[in-house]
Amino acid sequence: MKVLYYGFVREKFEILQILKKKYNWEPNFFVGNSTEKERFKSDYLSENFAEIHKLRLADFNYSKIKKIPIGQYEFDLVGSKIIPLILTLKEISKYTFPTREKLSFFREMFNFWNSILKTVKIDCIVFYTWPHTATCYSLYLIAKYIFKKKILFIDVIEHFDNFYHTVGYQIEDLSTHYTKYIEEDLHNEDVDKYISNIMTNKKYKRSDHIRWKKNHQKIYALKLIFSLLKSILKLSFLRNSGMDWKNGKKEIRFSNSMSDTKYLIFKLKMSLLTTYYSILYKNKSKKPSNLENNHILFAAQYQPEAASTTFVGYYQDTFAILDMLSSCKSDKTRILYKEHPDTFMQSKHFNTPLYKDKSYWDKIFNYKDLDIISADSNIYEAIDNSLIVVTTSSTTAIESVVRGKPVLLFGNAWYSKCDGIFKISNYEECINAITKIKNGFKPDQHKVKRYLNSVAKSCTKGIIHDKFFHLEKDQIQINNLKIADLIHKKYDEYYN
Repeated sequence: MKVLYYGFVREKFEILQILKKKYNWEPNFFVGNSTEKERFKSDYLSENFAEIHKLRLADFNYSKIKKIPIGQYEFDLVGSKIIPLILTLKEISKYTFPTREKLSFFREMFNFWNSILKTVKIDCIVFYTWPHTATCYSLYLIAKYIFKKKILFIDVIEHFDNFYHTVGYQIEDLSTHYTKYIEEDLHNEDVDKYISNIMTNKKYKRSDHIRWKKNHQKIYALKLIFSLLKSILKLSFLRNSGMDWKNGKKEIRFSNSMSDTKYLIFKLKMSLLTTYYSILYKNKSKKPSNLENNHILFAAQYQPEAASTTFVGYYQDTFAILDMLSSCKSDKTRILYKEHPDTFMQSKHFNTPLYKDKSYWDKIFNYKDLDIISADSNIYEAIDNSLIVVTTSSTTAIESVVRGKPVLLFGNAWYSKCDGIFKISNYEECINAITKIKNGFKPDQHKVKRYLNSVAKSCTKGIIHDKFFHLEKDQIQINNLKIADLIHKKYDEYYN
């Protein structure tokens, strides 16, 4: 089988060799970092390679293939998926990246992938993570909707003991990969422990979330200032950073990228805005004990990221959800808004002030029938004192149904087919769900546990899917072997 691999970089490159030796999967195109280019050419005698960073800067290499543009027919097949794709682009302000220019960028991106898939023999495309960026999500859309290719990706969500992973084949419904064993009576000790921790108020934290927390730096802004002064002394303002951010009105190109110094200034600005919005939010927050229990809890999420923006579609706009709730709830019911703590974190994930900006917070603070509680409030207390919990993809939802609280899901999540989760796509579904809940509906805990056990059986335990862990050589080999075997197993499950 001829395979296009995307994102198997650094130590994960060995997975290609494992799949070739054990299962005869022939790597026929590789998309990765520049460090893998010569290695791929040497190991597989092929120059079918594209560098991710260059693609993000609109540097498309047609030296080995003929450019074959898409047309209106292909564009129509992608359809409305172009909207969340546009949201993957990075821009340093709202007003420097016109829609026409964004569409032009993706026209060229589509042309490149179209040329690859028409020219190179490819039977299956395997992504190392969710296809969610401008480069990999565009490839996913072209491969699925135009070429009908077989697709696999490692699901980045870490379940239960933090190291349960599965492999999926479509991102339109992330629960699909977990429902195969939902009718079976299974038992898993990690699932039992997970449920017990939730019921005894022990907040479960995925390991990827913990590692992000470790990156949190209380003196982040001071470190940026130090780095900025250092860059000036090194004359870094004369050197392009190569960062794939839209730099003012200039086209996305490496030659047009921000200087190292300007990029640090931009990060410092975001850091200061994060602090400013955090202070505003705290000043507007109320103590949960001072609020009545007659409310709908809205568990807001960090944005932008794949799970809360790209994969959510229309409901990536928080106010599309709030307007729906406001229209469907009774006049006596209020909305309790809780922001995700990571929104105000100082770390390398620094660009949320571009998404949740001053305009956003002004609208939140003045929204009718809406109260705000601290981002650090006890989430279990907020869940227990609510009528309904609402989110787009937060783990708060699965914690809520475990604790017996029904959920309105305005998004796409691995738990969307679990009992007690009402997936909302329109007004009628929303008002019907609220009516049913007010009439006494509660999640069936036996069905909830069955769903979680199905999730566990759908995964392989012990896969460490993250660059933040330092692994010894033998650990890397074991991990890569597990990933390769899981990819092959899921290919057989989905396509044979």
